[in-house]
Amino acid sequence: QAAFVDCAISFVAMNLANSCRSGPRTPGEGASTDYGYPTADGRPTSSMHGWQTAATAGPYTLNVYEESDNDGDGMTSYTTMHELYFRDRCVWTKKNHWARGIAGMYGTNHTAELEEADDGSIMFKYSVGPASGGNDTKETWLLCGGDMIKH
Repeated sequence: QAAFVDCAISFVAMNLANSCRSGPRTPGEGASTDYGYPTADGRPTSSMHGWQTAATAGPYTLNVYEESDNDGDGMTSYTTMHELYFRDRCVWTKKNHWARGIAGMYGTNHTAELEEADDGSIMFKYSVGPASGGNDTKETWLLCGGDMIKH
């Protein structure tokens, strides 16, 4: 059974204060314009490209946002977020954090794909796993009229 998520999201770090998001993200939205200088506390959280359109298929749009920061001691942290829209309604969202440092990688990362088959059917694929490698959990949904049907 698929879980439907309303994308009422507010992210201070991205300067996006949307309590009621309508429609897919605009490419470049949330991109950092002032990276600032690194300090003893590291580099501030930033996103070079902001929100991007990862894929479109029929009435569906998959958006992705990636940001990173550095703590100044060799640890770089990453955040990846995906949002799947059916027309102007967000039907799925996922956010993961992971970090890379001298001692290895920690946390989880994920991938999301949107594909349209020759017959017009639209599939959404998602996988999540440890950032350090290993077995990913994979899920696939058939998308139909804004519904997500577990495949």
